[in-house]
Amino acid sequence: MKIVYLLCALTFSQTSFASNTLKLYLFPTPYNFNWSTPQKLARSVIKNTILPSKYAYKSSIGHAAVELKCGETFYALTGMSMADKTEDSELILKEKIGLGVMFYPMKGRLQSQNELERDIKERLGGDDISWVEYQINEITCHRLRTYLTIYRNENLDQVYGLVFNPRKKEGAGCSAFAVSFMQIAGILGDEHYLNWSRRLQTNKDLNAYNGTADSTSIFKMAAGINSKSWANHSSNSIPIFFWEPNLMHQWVERTFDIEQGRNVGLYQLEKIGNSKGLKYDARMVIPDLGPLFY
Repeated sequence: MKIVYLLCALTFSQTSFASNTLKLYLFPTPYNFNWSTPQKLARSVIKNTILPSKYAYKSSIGHAAVELKCGETFYALTGMSMADKTEDSELILKEKIGLGVMFYPMKGRLQSQNELERDIKERLGGDDISWVEYQINEITCHRLRTYLTIYRNENLDQVYGLVFNPRKKEGAGCSAFAVSFMQIAGILGDEHYLNWSRRLQTNKDLNAYNGTADSTSIFKMAAGINSKSWANHSSNSIPIFFWEPNLMHQWVERTFDIEQGRNVGLYQLEKIGNSKGLKYDARMVIPDLGPLFY
């Protein structure tokens, strides 16, 4: 059955070499971000939240967006975002939920094409954007188009948060939403898990949402009060796994430089000013044939 599926996909793709593509745009944080301890995380959040940015869209932990093209019949450019741009800072500064913001279901929305086109245009040519584009076969494109259509029609974008899985219809953060397209397309591999994601044991006593703290001041965390290291035991921690836009962006830039130096032809290289992008031919990849949601 898989052989038949692949032959069909290849037949379609021969007539549409570059017309079916999945592209991820990656926006790093305005300033350096450090996850090595809760204290350094707090300092990074304060810096990236309070200090000014030269761009209209500023995310305190970075951002990822998705572009999907299916021939001449379908085009989408979107990404998950908070519905209220101030909700995370309100939760941190006023509600004082500390690390609980990593687990909190905030109000979400899908970004518009116009909004993202403006953000991309502002960044293109500089160091604050990168991308990876996959050429995909027509059947894969159809599955991704169907996935996005269901996501929109069922209003699954109404919940935004770092830990939520879009394929479980929980909502999503921007990077989890973007990565879910790669997962469905069958192009998400061990290299991505290794280089794009983080796992942490978050401290319950710094979490005033689903942990044990009554309240947690991010400024006390930044000062190092009970926040100089991550928790070291399951009894005092809540594990978290997430995809990080900064790591994704750094991987693209690093892979670009390696490919440029070795010239092995695994990726086609694209560069606009200082902005770096990768192109990969995944038309022969058999997509995930399971359910789009589970």
